[in-house]
Amino acid sequence: MKTGLKNAVFLGVATVLVLGAVIAAIAAMGGPSEQRARSLDEARLTSLRNLATQIDVFTMRETRLPAAIDELSGRGGFQPAKDPKTGAPFEYRVTGAKTYEMCATFERASDDPRVPGRPADIWSHTAGRQCFALAARELAR
Repeated sequence: MKTGLKNAVFLGVATVLVLGAVIAAIAAMGGPSEQRARSLDEARLTSLRNLATQIDVFTMRETRLPAAIDELSGRGGFQPAKDPKTGAPFEYRVTGAKTYEMCATFERASDDPRVPGRPADIWSHTAGRQCFALAARELAR
């Protein structure tokens, strides 16, 4: 086989392999819409975790749960976050003297965090509306 033909065959095979790797990477990671959904859901979880921390701080100071999220506004510059896509506030509801739930709507289910010997993450969620049952740390004692 002549050198020019060998180079052309090599170039063709290399191109197919690179193209295949790119397609496999996109399939594994998901396309742009999948990445956007993941990003929005991560932003929701970050906001909910921050909100839970603010609720803990509030209960340490006030020795009670806030009746509504609005009670947290302005304390230390805190402004309760809203859903990054819809702009709607996250749902919050007191369910007991020491317990509450927060709800949000997610684009996709979280990755399954269950590992043998380790409990599931409390922030695991399905696609759609999901509520998280929580207890205020200071009041839970």
